[in-house]
Amino acid sequence: QPAQKVLIKDAWAYAAATGSKAARDELSNLRAIRDKLDADDALAGTYSHLEAGGIVQQKGKRRGTLNDTTELILANFMASVRDNVKKRVHWRVATTPVGEDLQKVRSVDELIVVVGDVMAAHTAIVRRCDILHRDLSTNKIMFCRDDDGMVRGLLIDFNNAVLQANPHDEQRPDRTGIYPYMSIGNLEQSSVKRTALDDWESLIYILCWLGTIGINRDDQTNVKIRSDLTICHWRDGSATNIAKAKRRTLQHSDLFGNEILACFAHPLLYANLARLILELRSQLFYNERLSSLAQGCIDFDPMYSSIRNAELRTHYLDCNIDTTVVDPFARRAEFADAIVDDLLNVIQEHRNNALNRIKDFQLSK
Repeated sequence: QPAQKVLIKDAWAYAAATGSKAARDELSNLRAIRDKLDADDALAGTYSHLEAGGIVQQKGKRRGTLNDTTELILANFMASVRDNVKKRVHWRVATTPVGEDLQKVRSVDELIVVVGDVMAAHTAIVRRCDILHRDLSTNKIMFCRDDDGMVRGLLIDFNNAVLQANPHDEQRPDRTGIYPYMSIGNLEQSSVKRTALDDWESLIYILCWLGTIGINRDDQTNVKIRSDLTICHWRDGSATNIAKAKRRTLQHSDLFGNEILACFAHPLLYANLARLILELRSQLFYNERLSSLAQGCIDFDPMYSSIRNAELRTHYLDCNIDTTVVDPFARRAEFADAIVDDLLNVIQEHRNNALNRIKDFQLSK
């Protein structure tokens, strides 16, 4: 039997003010995920599984071994030098499985299966491990191809992840990730608490970008991204301006359809991807279980207070939240679990349909 492939990650993470525990402790995150999810066969292979890892040790001159840190390296430097270097800890981990680049999928259906698997793993990690990833991008979503040719999504890299119980840790700046995929709250460094909804929002941006540039290398051939495309405003400029551009585009379905989905590299070929994105947008930003105060991307106008008060006397989930809270992101954050249930149902339905189309295609060959 061939030896198992593992991915080796070597990093220098910021340490806490005292001791040698890393502030962004990916190793602890991976251990927690492994311990909580290892027995769940349904999730096997859909997240980075820790095989081994720890802080790198160096042989000490006078005693045993020492943790490899910047303090150790700079021990012989002047205090003025040492004090200006923030302490980092050197650690190394080995994880499985070893995935492939997301942009090596062969079809839209494979992409949908991959992101369906990844968001199922993401949800399990949030709910059962209390760990929020916070950094979804095309580089953090990978896939594995089984012997029968079927794909499985793989969520990797928990370096920026935080415990949901403490999402505003001062050693973890709120703004994480890269601008094109960041949620609006992340871009604006909003005071609204970070939830799984931020990562689902990032997924929408990832899928929109792949639809625009092409989902794989073959589809990207001869595709030129015009600088005047609306989606380019999600990438260029300051974080504040990018957030404004995203608010504007996502607020109106016609605008979103005409300026984002209609500009996909291959509109007919990517029709199923567009349908998935539309449904995710609808469940995330216009969830029917919430009042109009919790919908959209723009604060509710107080001039409609009579409508607002009438609505909130009904069955909506947010009926008990103070009517002075007019930020829809803040209202939705209070019901993140319920909204995630709806998002997960959407993506799993699309994932299962895509998987069936792949199987039908294989049988027809």
